[in-house]
Amino acid sequence: MMNTKDFSIHIYHQGGKWILCRNDKCYNLIPINIITNPKVLITAGVLVISLLLISFGPKLPFGKSSTTVVTTNNTVSNDSIPKLNEENLFKEIKKQGIICESHVLAQAKLESYYMTSHLCKRANNLFGMRYPGTRPTTAIGVYLQGKDKIIYGTRDELRKYLKLPTYAVYANWTDAVADYKLWQDNSFKVEQKYLSFLNRIYAEAPDYVHVVDKMAKKTQQKEQLAK
Repeated sequence: MMNTKDFSIHIYHQGGKWILCRNDKCYNLIPINIITNPKVLITAGVLVISLLLISFGPKLPFGKSSTTVVTTNNTVSNDSIPKLNEENLFKEIKKQGIICESHVLAQAKLESYYMTSHLCKRANNLFGMRYPGTRPTTAIGVYLQGKDKIIYGTRDELRKYLKLPTYAVYANWTDAVADYKLWQDNSFKVEQKYLSFLNRIYAEAPDYVHVVDKMAKKTQQKEQLAK
């Protein structure tokens, strides 16, 4: 038996045959159908499955929402994320290996109004970062400025929104810190600047910087293999 909001469907095996009724008495609503023909049996099965889907299927959202979901990449559980405060933020900045850590902490406090801004709470965006067009990122969506709307998706899906005033959206605040580290590595290029500094100020031998860089890369490769 299957109940819906307005009526119920009953299927009985009676006298060696199957019968389909719209109530337990098999009268009043529709005539009894004796299901002996395979086509009729298939039709009845389709009807029952359709009613099941209508009765128990997921409800479709008809109301307006401030979040438009294209596709969701967030698989991180926020239960494991520490509470956002200045102490934990500074720990995370250090953990990520961000350079000028005290200055970056000051930036985060200014950009997020001491972790109270709407962008910080709505999009977990601590630094006012935009969604990048090419560099690696931990962002999972864009926040449409002025519309208070979030759109999740892959870089290809979000590319059309990058011409609009948008900010990066993160699954959690630690991802925002990780993305700042990615931005530093991609934009500031610490190693290159340090080698350039050595070449201008420190080195006397013409190939000094080249040798230092080659030795450093060997060390980095050993560290990667040891992990």
